[in-house]
Amino acid sequence: MQVDTDDDECRVDTDDDVCRVDTDDDVCRVDTDDDVCRVDTDDDVCRVDTDDDVCRVDTDYDVCRVDTDDDVCRVDTDDDVCRIDTDDDVCRVDTDDDVCRVDTDDDVCRVDMRLNYVCRVDTDDDVCMVDTDDDVCRVDTDYYSGNTGNMQVLKTL
Repeated sequence: MQVDTDDDECRVDTDDDVCRVDTDDDVCRVDTDDDVCRVDTDDDVCRVDTDDDVCRVDTDYDVCRVDTDDDVCRVDTDDDVCRIDTDDDVCRVDTDDDVCRVDTDDDVCRVDMRLNYVCRVDTDDDVCMVDTDDDVCRVDTDYYSGNTGNMQVLKTL
């Protein structure tokens, strides 16, 4: 499904649980099945609802939020992709400092593109590898242990 209102586009894909935001043309892509895409021209908000999945695009801040259960993906960058395969996690990409933050409980994963795209979890010495081709940070909390405070961040979904 594709909705084009002025320059605001909402595209629904069906492959990967992926939310892509292109701040140039305000494009939000969400991977789900049987999705509904609504564009509100008053506030330039794109909402994609699948059960509890919601994708909102705010053109003022070029922010895309994808909520699946308690999962939230916020992307504040151009051509960057944030993919989350977790519950209760938050991934934020900020172009100002090129930092991707993934929060699981109190753990924070930060990606600094100036440091060879290495994401380090602040709890221990865990490292999150980022695909430098498309600046993607992928996280799987099945490998996260709240007892040890360790998180393994996968390079592929």
